[in-house]
Order: sequence, then structure tokens, then C-alpha cells
Amino acid sequence: METGRTSREAIDEAASRAAELLALGPDVDRLARLLDVAGANPKQATALVDALGSTRSADAAPILAAAAERAPDKELRKAARRALHRLQSVGVPVALPKPSPGARARPSADRPRLTDAYATAADGVGSRMTWLGLEPPAGGLLAYMLVLNDVVGMKDCLFEETTRRRFRERIREFDADTEFPSVALPGEYAAALVSEALALNRESGFTIPRDFLFHRTALGELPPPPIDALIHQHVSRGQAFLLPDLLDAAGNLLDEPELQSWIFRYSETKERARELRQSRESRLILTAEPPEVREQRILDAAVDGLFTPTMRRAIRRRLEEVAYVFWATDRERAARQAVAAAGAFGAGTLHHHAFARAMVLRSLEIAGEAERRGGIPGFLDRGPYDPID
Repeated sequence: METGRTSREAIDEAASRAAELLALGPDVDRLARLLDVAGANPKQATALVDALGSTRSADAAPILAAAAERAPDKELRKAARRALHRLQSVGVPVALPKPSPGARARPSADRPRLTDAYATAADGVGSRMTWLGLEPPAGGLLAYMLVLNDVVGMKDCLFEETTRRRFRERIREFDADTEFPSVALPGEYAAALVSEALALNRESGFTIPRDFLFHRTALGELPPPPIDALIHQHVSRGQAFLLPDLLDAAGNLLDEPELQSWIFRYSETKERARELRQSRESRLILTAEPPEVREQRILDAAVDGLFTPTMRRAIRRRLEEVAYVFWATDRERAARQAVAAAGAFGAGTLHHHAFARAMVLRSLEIAGEAERRGGIPGFLDRGPYDPID
């Protein structure tokens, strides 16, 4: 539900939408209608299922049964089963769905097989392209083109039936347009990244793309989010610290092409950027504080404000994932630096974290220069919640 509304308003809206759904009649795909009415938002879909379970209407039972059996989201299936039990407890006739042992026992050859997985590095708002290709028994390829964001979760999905040749051509075309490489991933790890993104959708409330919800079935049961980043199969955290200057020089990672857009948005940095610019440009400042100490103080305050717990986690994961891109493209030192920088994003102050300081300083300088020129380009104020261009 949208931020800022009362619980009563949210409940009333869910009840109103449940009534709309019951009025549609039986000659429709009940699950598709439920997802459509909910707007493909996980929280709204769960609220709608809860509202249907409170209607005491026999017409709600087949809708909930369809959701309990076929909903693409495991949590939604659980909510639908609970709602069916509530209907049953007040005397509404309900046919509770039973697990289908045959569905789990199907030979793997009867299901699409994940054969191709690729991903890019994340951009400045934490979004990366992730490509999944599944080979169905009948041939061809089922292709998912996903935008996964390390703050809000899955942002976009395009699903199509294609061929492996065309699938790989599309990836090459994308790489050529963006000038950034897509690297191959193990299928199980790529599927775990999808689970990680969906968990972020649930946490952030960001709407899961409808195309993914409608075509998720081919992926089957997803593995849990990755326990450890893929790069750690090649570079351990301990190995990264064997070279003592790795973390100290981690700010140099911002010179890598994939990290050119890694900055905080203008609206978050403009106040500190003005302070920094004034500190550097003012000829007379009535304070005994040396200029370098004043600049250090401004930067410390910016680091504290910008690296919220959410951003700490996001940047740590972003660094781990780009470290694998570096490794796969023969940039071993950059990969080790990224692992070292990611490992240092733990608890405590980031005042002495070379990468964190460099990222914040560059953000302030870019924001200050844009304001000095009198125009703020749109890309400087993009965030993870903003629509994809």
C-alpha cells in the first residue's frame, strides 16, 4: 500500500477491490484478474487476498483456490491458503487445494532448463541487466530480460520466446550500445540473484513487473538468495587483505568505466556540495578552522548522511557483483580492490573508508559543478525508485 495512508484507508481500498473482483464473474482467469486488480504489487495482492478471505462469500473461494495453487509468489500462495481456511471456519464451502505430488515428481526433462545466464555491472542507481535463457523440452528458448536493482529489487522484465542465437545477439547488441560487457554467470547463481531481488521487492514495496509475474512459472522453484557472492569462489576476503594497499587505493575503482556513474543523487548532496564549494571558494571565512580541516568535516558529515544502512548494504553488494565482472574481464587487481572495499562496509564509521569517501567526494564535486553552471541534468537526480528511462 502507498506510504502515508492510514490502515483503515488501506483496508477499505482492499475491500473495495475485492468487491470488484467478485463482480467480474466466473468466465475469466481468476488468478490473472487478481494480479491485475492488485496492480502486480506484492503487498496489494496479499491485502486483496486477505480481503477476499473476510468476505464470507462463496464466490471468493475459487479465486483464492486459484491463487493458492498457481500464484507465482510463494508468500501470496500461503496468504491465499490462510484466507481459504478463514472462509471454511465461518461455514463457507471450500475445496482446499491439495499438493500435487505429481507436479514435484515430474522428471526434470519435462521442465524448461536454465541454460544461459548473463549480467552486467550495476549502474549508478544500482540497476543491472540480467539475462536468463531457459530451454523447454519442445525446443527454442524462453528468455527473461530483467532489470535488478540492489535497493528496490526487480524493476523491469521482458519475456519472450526466441532462439539461443537471437538471445545472444540481443545481448551483444545491448553490450555494444552501452559499451559495458555482460558476463556469463552460473545458472543457479543467477536464479539466486532473482530471489534476492524479489526479497528486496517485498522489503521496499516496489511493484514486481507484471510480465515477470505472468511468466514466472517457467523458472520453477527459485533457490534462496546467495549466501556468498560469486567472486568469493575466486577471491576470498582474507586474500584481498594480503596486499595491504588494496583498501587504501580502493578509491581508484571509480576510474573503471563501469563505475563512472556511481554517484549519489543531486537532491541528496546539494547542501553539502554548497558547503564544500563555499569552503573552497570563499576568500574570507570567519573561523580559525584550517581549510583542510573544514573540508574534512564537511566530507565526514556527508559520508554519515549518505551511507544509510540501506545504502551500505546496497553498495557492498554492488561492489561484490562488479568484482566478479572485473575478474571475468581479466582485471584481477580491480576485482581484489572491490572485494576489499566491500568487506570493509561493515558496522562502524566509514570516515576512513577510501572508496566510500571517494564516492561521496566525487558526488559533491559533480553536484557543485552542475549548480555552478546553472543547470542540473536529469541523470544527476535519478534514484532507484525512479522509472527506467
